[in-house]
Amino acid sequence: AILSAFMTCYGTPPDEISFADHARICRNMFDDLVRFRGGGQALADAMIRKAVSCGVEFRAAAGVVALDGVERGRASRAILSNGERIPFDACVLGVHPATILRLLPEDRRGILPERLAEMRESNGLFAAYFRIEGDEPVSAEFCASFANDDIGSIYRGRGFESTGFMTARDRDGAMLISFQCEDGSDPVPERGPEYDSFKRRHLEQVERLILRMRPDLEGRLTPLATATSRSCRDWLHSPFGSAYGIRHEIGKPGIFGRLPVRNCYAVGQNSLLPGVLGAALSSAALFQKLCGADLFSETERK
Repeated sequence: AILSAFMTCYGTPPDEISFADHARICRNMFDDLVRFRGGGQALADAMIRKAVSCGVEFRAAAGVVALDGVERGRASRAILSNGERIPFDACVLGVHPATILRLLPEDRRGILPERLAEMRESNGLFAAYFRIEGDEPVSAEFCASFANDDIGSIYRGRGFESTGFMTARDRDGAMLISFQCEDGSDPVPERGPEYDSFKRRHLEQVERLILRMRPDLEGRLTPLATATSRSCRDWLHSPFGSAYGIRHEIGKPGIFGRLPVRNCYAVGQNSLLPGVLGAALSSAALFQKLCGADLFSETERK
C-alpha cells in the first residue's frame, strides 16, 4: 500500500512500472508535500518571463497541423491552423505520440505507427477541488483509500470506489484536492446536461469518501471546481483525455529523441517519465545532446 499510494502521480498500475521509475517519481513526496507559491500559473509565468528574456517568441491561438518542406529527411517549416508557415532549423515536440504521428508526413513515419499501437494510455482522473472552511489548522498531507487489496484493479476499471486527496494551505486559505481513477463501467459523457450530472454525482461520492477518512472536515468543505478526462482532452490537448499520456511500462520505452524526420525530436512526459519530472528530464537530456555538454554545463551553472 505504501508503494502504491502514489500511483495516481504517474498513471500506470504499480505492477506494470519498474520500482526504479516509481522511486524516481515519488521519492520527494515521501519527504514532504510542496507546492509553488501562487500555484501552477506562477511557475508558467516565471518560465515565460525567462524564455522571453532569452529571445523566445510565443504564438497563441493557433496550433501546429503539419510539418512540411521535407527534403533529404529534414523538415523546414511548420504549418499552423491559421495557415501561417513558420520556418525552422530544428523542431522539438513535447506532445503526445499520437499527435507527433499525425504531424509527420506519412512517408516519414518509420516504425512509429507500430510502436504507438503497442502503447497504452494512462487513466483519466476525476479531480475535485475544495476550500476548507474554518480557522482550525490544516497540515499538508496525502491520504489514499483503496476499495480492495488489488491496487492494480483500480486502474483497470474499478476506480470510483477509491480516492486519494492532498491538503495544503496557500494565500487563499486551506485547500483540498481529491482525485480518482475514472471507471470504465461509468464512462464520462460528452459535454452537456449528462456531463454536468456526471460531475455532480461523482463530486458527492468523492465528498463522502473524504469524510469517511476525515470526519473532522464535516461541514467544512466548499466545492470549487471539478475536472475529468474531458478537461484533459479539451484544455491540455491530451488526445485521449489521459492525465499522464502513455503508460510507462516495463520493457516499453516511450518516444524520445530524434524522430524519423531527422531534425525533429520528441520530449515530454511521454518520453522518459510522466508528469513535470518527465518533461523536465527529457528536455534537459535533449538540450545536452543538441547543444553539447560544455554549453549544457555552463547553462546549468547559471
